[in-house]
Amino acid sequence: MRHGGLYGISCEGAGGIGRVKAMNKYQYPLSKASKFGWPGIRGYAFNSRENFSRASAALIEVTKRHGLVRSTVSDRIYLVLSGKGKFVIGKTTLSAKKDDVIIVPKNTNYDYSGRMKLFLVHSPAYDPANDVDIENLQRIKKKQKSL
Repeated sequence: MRHGGLYGISCEGAGGIGRVKAMNKYQYPLSKASKFGWPGIRGYAFNSRENFSRASAALIEVTKRHGLVRSTVSDRIYLVLSGKGKFVIGKTTLSAKKDDVIIVPKNTNYDYSGRMKLFLVHSPAYDPANDVDIENLQRIKKKQKSL
């Protein structure tokens, strides 16, 4: 639930994620995008599932780690627009650089880090209810074991 509010994520602009206002159903300018982020991640959601349920798009500026997550519904496609970094998808570690496309299938744990600008497509459209924050679950399990 990274984009949803679990970590005090700021969602500004056109009403937060899920409420992105489109000029029309075909065009989503950056100036109208909904801002989101947390330390090391700054993002702009171009559209939401309310605008187009089959896909959503975002621009993401990365300066630290994203955090280990899994989407139970969406496949995710990242295009590295600039910079370089690392993706960990399942047990595979990939170096990523400008012009690379990284595909993350649904139900696959993944993380990324580095200094990159990414264009992301979720298919179907992003829904925070379908994201699993693996790191937070691991912290909770460790805490329960120590009690």
